[in-house]
Amino acid sequence: MTEMQVGSFLAVAETLNFSRAAEQMSISQPTLSKHIKLLEESLGFSLLERNRSAVSLTPEGVLMYHTLRGVRDQIKLSVARSRSGNVGGRKKVGIAIMRGLSVSRIPALKDAIANYQAAEQGNEVILMRADVKELWSMFKSGDADVVVLPEYVSTDGRMLEAVPLCRSKAVLFSGAPDELKVEKGELNLPDCNLITVRPEGDVDYYEYFSKVLEHHGLDPARCSQTNSISGMLNAAAAGLGAAVFFDVSYLCNDPALTWRELPGVEVGIQALFGLKSGTFLRFLGCLQQSIEELYGQV
Repeated sequence: MTEMQVGSFLAVAETLNFSRAAEQMSISQPTLSKHIKLLEESLGFSLLERNRSAVSLTPEGVLMYHTLRGVRDQIKLSVARSRSGNVGGRKKVGIAIMRGLSVSRIPALKDAIANYQAAEQGNEVILMRADVKELWSMFKSGDADVVVLPEYVSTDGRMLEAVPLCRSKAVLFSGAPDELKVEKGELNLPDCNLITVRPEGDVDYYEYFSKVLEHHGLDPARCSQTNSISGMLNAAAAGLGAAVFFDVSYLCNDPALTWRELPGVEVGIQALFGLKSGTFLRFLGCLQQSIEELYGQV
């Protein structure tokens, strides 16, 4: 088992698409397939189910994905932690963002990072993306000074300050162009194969998703389910159905995806933080200034 073999498998597991995974790994698709085949041979079992229309994980593949992803994420955390000290006069601000959200689509956060880096030369901003449970672990360990989440996410009694960043419209994403049909200006939702996250995978998101479907008169029981938001978005990108998410998602930048707004449903995106060092407070000042410039108030 080599690092390249593991990386190739994780890339396919997270995109459910060999072409995108190969591009992500900066290797050819045949080379990617070879790495995964060698990994499967070394393990003694198949990790992926392959056919002409779709790629999916075998039960063993699901288990190995969560195991290997945990190892990879722990390495990332260790690297971030090693950078967090004052090495050669450099300090860091760690920002943990819920997986699926895009900094480039949240102007207040994007501008704050640029302004902070311009004003505090030599200090760095470390961006980390993870599912909600991982975000709280990063915050608790001190790797993240601020977490960026939708407002529906429960803080579980944590004493945190919140800075509203923007309002985001709910949208449907699909990798199948014909799936999201608009008739007489209205989205024909009943014809969509909808994908969501299992309640035990993300209770807060599932409750939000259920409210969206209730608003549009649809039954959550008819939807297929995945283990995480990233799994849901990857399934939508692979053309396996439509996923409800937000217009501040990186998926809005993907020309291969179709997305449509869901009228009448919005969610706030906010930055949460506790009492931190002077370094972080200077970043917070840049964030508040960006919000004032964009919206006229904090």
